[in-house]
Amino acid sequence: MMNTIMFFILIFVSSSHQLTGPKEVRGEVGGSVTVDCRYDQKYNEHKKQWCKGCVFITCSVIVSTDNPQKQGVSLTDNKTRGIFSVTMDNLRKSDEGLYWCEIEVTLLNIRDSVKLKVFEAKQLKDQLKCQPQNKNATELHLKMGQKIH
Repeated sequence: MMNTIMFFILIFVSSSHQLTGPKEVRGEVGGSVTVDCRYDQKYNEHKKQWCKGCVFITCSVIVSTDNPQKQGVSLTDNKTRGIFSVTMDNLRKSDEGLYWCEIEVTLLNIRDSVKLKVFEAKQLKDQLKCQPQNKNATELHLKMGQKIH
């Protein structure tokens, strides 16, 4: 039993660097977002997919390299750069949630989660305005006596 657990931990840890996407993306209602999922070149010929769901085991595949377009969502695979990109157009609030960049591999697929947040136009501007680009910029503004919005 312990060997089985260690086997799955090793697979998870070793696969975590073989596919990476952004942890979070933000979009505006009616707008679009593009998510780049970077993968190890050894997976060039493997099937890539984009799915939605809180748990990867039960997520619903939206698009894949086999079926790259569906209702405003498209997937392109740049094998030279080792990046597959997913574009979601005409965003709705209901699109918000947890998505997965995924590569089909025998035994255990490789995946990375991406959280999509969808805001009304004014909400997105307010969210971005309230988040400093970096800590040093915030400290600089405070030292110079400027008001931070």
